[in-house]
Amino acid sequence: MDRDVIRGLKKLPELDYIKVSLESDNSNINDKIRGVGHYKTASENIRELIDTGLRVILMATLSKLNYQSVSGLCELAEELGASGVIFERFVPLGRGAEMSDCVLTPSHWQEVLAAIAVITSVSVDDLRPYKAFWVDGDSVSGAPCCLGSSSMALMPDGTVYPCRRVPVSIGKLPEDSMEHILKILKKYSSAPQQCFDFGV
Repeated sequence: MDRDVIRGLKKLPELDYIKVSLESDNSNINDKIRGVGHYKTASENIRELIDTGLRVILMATLSKLNYQSVSGLCELAEELGASGVIFERFVPLGRGAEMSDCVLTPSHWQEVLAAIAVITSVSVDDLRPYKAFWVDGDSVSGAPCCLGSSSMALMPDGTVYPCRRVPVSIGKLPEDSMEHILKILKKYSSAPQQCFDFGV
């Protein structure tokens, strides 16, 4: 990312923040997931963006490879001057299907919740209903299940899933109409909202 790109971004009045993927505070772990040299490049770009006054949020997709990086990433975000870290779970869809053995187990997710609880002083029980988190300093925002109510997962081939964690096709765009897909999504929103991959 060069200065011209950054200047262009700064001219966008509707741009509130930029999310940058960083999978670990450990460069070896990060680069194993994202590719050799990614950690260095991403860190440099984050510093450039923040130095020019743009707000940056780090994003990490947690798997067996990096779930123990929660505390380190929060510390790194603070050190870089970023506006915290968004943590989501890895779901093996699309190209990620090759890494299906890296999906977090319930005990791994429990460790993630425990790490966030220590950072934010929020109890694990209070964190448990949420499926993703934005940790900024000692504050945390949780994303509840939005199954059928406000989101869907659209795959590159047009297949639509109710969410990333429910790989049950409910249609395919543009073969099926958006009206048809929205009707099916409504059925999911009225169902008990359980997380299908963890059963909780």
